[in-house]
Amino acid sequence: MASIVIEQQQKNTYISNHVIQASSKQDMTFNGKALDNSFDYVIAADNHGRLNNKFMLMNILNLIDWSTFLLNKNWKQLLIEKTCGDNSNRVGATFTIIKIYPDKFIVDWIGDSSGKIYDRDEKKELWTTKDHDYNNKEDIENLIKNGFTIKNASDIAVKDSSTIVSVHAKLFKKNNESINMTRSLGHSGIFANSLMNFDSETIERNPEKNYKVIVGTDGLWQMTCKHDLEYLCNKDNDASDISGFALSRWKQTWIWDNSQGTMTKDIKFPEHNIDDIGVAVWNN
Repeated sequence: MASIVIEQQQKNTYISNHVIQASSKQDMTFNGKALDNSFDYVIAADNHGRLNNKFMLMNILNLIDWSTFLLNKNWKQLLIEKTCGDNSNRVGATFTIIKIYPDKFIVDWIGDSSGKIYDRDEKKELWTTKDHDYNNKEDIENLIKNGFTIKNASDIAVKDSSTIVSVHAKLFKKNNESINMTRSLGHSGIFANSLMNFDSETIERNPEKNYKVIVGTDGLWQMTCKHDLEYLCNKDNDASDISGFALSRWKQTWIWDNSQGTMTKDIKFPEHNIDDIGVAVWNN
């Protein structure tokens, strides 16, 4: 468990990151400022799979000096090359970054770790990533065309502060690789190549407005819902607060809606099913 809160040089701008590791111990977050001071950044990565009993992609990502690395115009291709070699069989990671400039936000992502931008003045979600997950119809069509097979699976989502609901999910398979998202680093490049690369989007930033930016792994977003907007948007809740909020949800007692007409009370997640939680936050 690690946390850091930094007041950046720009007045009233704050940046924080926090990770709560559960049984898997695979989540990572980074934040900082580019070496040339051109932008701030927040990063979330969710690793999966083991190689020789180690999380190989975590080792790679931890060694990167992001403040310098991100200034390379080809950083996304370099990251794929670093993480998708032949030795990355059955290991992978999501990667989501939001770069904050004075006049814009640039978001780059691969996998299903969501990034969100909030308008704090109007208390609304301004923008969110279209994740590479089992709901991404365009990605799924592309995988089918390229020889991947799909297996049905199940997942859960938070409906409100007391109810979880079962939802349909999918596993995507090719060769000896199988994951529950449509794109990912690692896996010998099967889920990260010329057909399935990073997505990128630029969002205009009004210098007169107040914003909050959050990137997080599914350990956060799987435990939140639309009713949590005010909490997430609040400038006083930093990465440590938000990750703690998600953990309390993982540990609480729920009403379970199995989506087939049955509601079951007093349901709790087993300790081994509680996910790691990684959160990085920027706000002005």
